[in-house]
Parts: sequence; C-alpha cells; structure tokens
Amino acid sequence: MALIIPGKTTCVVCGRVIVASGDAVSFPAFLKPGHRLSRFSDAVGHIGCIQSSADGQEAQRLHRRYLEIWESRPQNVSFEQAEAWGREAFKELDS
Repeated sequence: MALIIPGKTTCVVCGRVIVASGDAVSFPAFLKPGHRLSRFSDAVGHIGCIQSSADGQEAQRLHRRYLEIWESRPQNVSFEQAEAWGREAFKELDS
C-alpha cells in the first residue's frame, strides 16, 4: 500500500501535495507496469481528484475487482498451484 506522508506525498491525479491523510486514497501495487492506469498502482490521490477523474474512477473499480479476485483465492494449495491460479485469475486486469 502506498504511504501517505502529509505535506510530502503528491496526488497521482493533480500533482499537488496532500496536506491531510484523511483527504486521500491510497492504492496498493495492483496493476502491472504496462497497464494504461499503472500510475495508480502503489500511488496516492486526493479523494476528490480520484472521484472526479475518469481514470481515478476506473482505478477504483479495478482495485475493487482485484480485491474480489484476491478474496476468492484457493486455500491450502501448493505454491505452484497458487501461482498458476493467480496468473489465470488476474489476467482480466492486464489490459
């Protein structure tokens, strides 16, 4: 999860400094580097900027989908099985 350091962290949408952590949304690293919205991965944005930006809204939707997929992961399987499952399950987030 991206860290928010009030007075230092900048918004991924507008580039301005985030003054209060309560005014921000942080995303974990959930999209691959080549994804068109990868700038939101491991990033922070003002709540208002994220909500008013089409890309920010899409990033939130993709993050919710990421969490849904993650919650459905198989339990008590080998590392290899988990890796194979993950490669297939998260494919929809690649584009």
